[in-house]
Amino acid sequence: MIASHYGLFRLHDDGPRRVSEIQDFMGFAVADEDLLLASGHPGEGQDAPANLGLIASADGGATWEDVSLSGEADFHALDAMGDRIYGVDATSGQELLISDDAGETWQSPGAPAMASLAIDPRDADTVLGTTESGPVISTDGGQSFTPVAEAPILHHVDWAPDGTIFALDPDAGVHRSKDNGFTWEHVGEVDAGVKGYPEALHAVDQDEVWAAVGGSILHSTDGGESFDVIHES
Repeated sequence: MIASHYGLFRLHDDGPRRVSEIQDFMGFAVADEDLLLASGHPGEGQDAPANLGLIASADGGATWEDVSLSGEADFHALDAMGDRIYGVDATSGQELLISDDAGETWQSPGAPAMASLAIDPRDADTVLGTTESGPVISTDGGQSFTPVAEAPILHHVDWAPDGTIFALDPDAGVHRSKDNGFTWEHVGEVDAGVKGYPEALHAVDQDEVWAAVGGSILHSTDGGESFDVIHES
């Protein structure tokens, strides 16, 4: 699934097909196979506030319902596991907000401003965030964060179910960690002839990773060392 400024798309063999109304999806997360979470801005003609807060879909993205913070929050990053949701709110300076009741209520731990975040799929209390000073990690549900020493500056990050973490730096360099984000190796570049700013990242396992750069969708099956263009903008 591809969350874009022009709606939510599902990737098919013949390319992306839009499955939602035309609206601006910013943060996006698959909470489970039956629940999608998102944030962003309404499309033209939609009767909704400029910032949608947290919205949810139970029908694959075709329709969406308000959950909370309508008119207040614009989450540019979201991740969820069970009832725990972490979101980075752009309206408050990239502030981290945390919910323990599936998005009904939120609290701010006073964490550093973040661009992206990823939950350890084995432990909802462990979350990795990217900041302008480098990645930070929490093992207490986001209540405190520790900077990762000697790590590169990273932007997008995703944590695969097998424990591998992939990240993109601001120049679309690919970095990988196999020890919960404490050490990183530079494994390649998302280029494949595509130029532009990195926009999204999805890690499947230690070998397979998807990326969006400059509006194009790319796919790697060799741990991020090389990428094929699946859909070009």
